Amino acid sequence: MATPAPEPVQTPRPGPVPSFSTLTISQSISRFDLPAREFISRLKSQTPPTSPSPVLDGVAVGALVFKCPRSGGDSDQAQPIRVLLIQRAKTDSLPDKWEIPSGVVSNNPEKDATITQAVARELWEETGFMAKRLVRLVVGPDGQEGFVFSNSTKTRVFRRYVFEVEVDDLDELKLNPWEHQDYVWASEEEILNLRADGDEEGKEKLLELTSEHLGHLILEAFRLRKEAVVE
Repeated sequence: MATPAPEPVQTPRPGPVPSFSTLTISQSISRFDLPAREFISRLKSQTPPTSPSPVLDGVAVGALVFKCPRSGGDSDQAQPIRVLLIQRAKTDSLPDKWEIPSGVVSNNPEKDATITQAVARELWEETGFMAKRLVRLVVGPDGQEGFVFSNSTKTRVFRRYVFEVEVDDLDELKLNPWEHQDYVWASEEEILNLRADGDEEGKEKLLELTSEHLGHLILEAFRLRKEAVVE
């Protein structure tokens, strides 16, 4: 069963976006610590001459946030690690589907100085969480870095990169009601079954994800955590 969650505080973010000056980044993902335009340019320059140059209009990012059992009790070992899923608002595209905090990196360096800063910004805007550390990049079963997708009008192409993120305080979850209506801390088993019991009445929630690829990424992140592959 998913951990029963208190009613989230649904409010837009007050004040300006934080600077995220204390955010730390693992060495393995330091290549993402640069502006989106520069990253895309480098990506194209690294493409072999015999291969078509990737057509990308921008970069998107996602944040995987895990909750570990609190220490201090005999039942800790029986409590599974859980991942945060948030449910899209009924008035948004892909209504009622579940996803991780994510969004597009701004090509304006005044908004997103780097891709890594954009991860922290999107996480803060959608959940209120303050990112403390970007742990690693999580790739899908095909081993390819990033997932290519188009916008709803098929006029722009993005590559999305998903990172495991540590946050300062897991009790500070505050959804933005214009974007998301609910959340759940789901176990690996619940991700596999796409079902979670997330309220005090035991009412089952169907976890219809925004894409099959997202499910693969989440399961891979669980695998990495179990193997303790952390720098």
